[in-house]
Amino acid sequence: MPRSTPRLRSRLAITLCIAAAGAVGCWWIMADMAQRRIAALEAQQAQLEAELESFEAMMERLGRSRRLGRIEVLDQIVDEPTDEVLSTTMRFVELDDRGRSIGEQTVVLPGDVIHVDTQTIRFPQSDVAAGHPLRGSTLVLLRRMYSECVAPQDGVSLDVPGAVPPGYADASGTSSDWEQGLWASFWRLARDPDFANAAGVRVAQGEVVYQRMQPGQVWQLDVDAAGGVTLLATGQ
Repeated sequence: MPRSTPRLRSRLAITLCIAAAGAVGCWWIMADMAQRRIAALEAQQAQLEAELESFEAMMERLGRSRRLGRIEVLDQIVDEPTDEVLSTTMRFVELDDRGRSIGEQTVVLPGDVIHVDTQTIRFPQSDVAAGHPLRGSTLVLLRRMYSECVAPQDGVSLDVPGAVPPGYADASGTSSDWEQGLWASFWRLARDPDFANAAGVRVAQGEVVYQRMQPGQVWQLDVDAAGGVTLLATGQ
């Protein structure tokens, strides 16, 4: 067998070094590509998690409700021969946006089917979902209470139509010019779509909820962030 010469051994060493360097280079390239791919997947996952969190927050805002008031049924006068309810005595407690009492009054109405008449201003669902600082929830004015035995205009007044409801005033009892403008122009918002659109209002309208009530019951008046008013029994 012929012996390898120094030149041949040198060429072989160089070839092996080149091959080794190439292998190392390929390994680094592949490792770098893998790291980049992992980083891209992690970024994509973080984006998906952020979008999911945003979606969940949006759904929570759309489904959020706020307590407006509480009706405590104190007593009823009943005509025993006919079992007809002659009158219902209630305590109406109005609540602020934190659920704290801001005033109460005793209401006596004939009959037992009690109506709560409200004015509502609703905003686009996109504003509610986005948590808009001004248009993030339906606004409600508690206009009056009446029953099936009395005409609405002869019912018991609650908030003052045209004024900002006390439940929306700040700690000093004041409200913004924007809110004052909305309530002062409520009926124009209700009948003029262009005016309502310019104010960012989806709909302004009157809403009435009513229930047949019995002594000992407690009813909760709620409003959904993007919807209307509900009157729910909470217990006895």
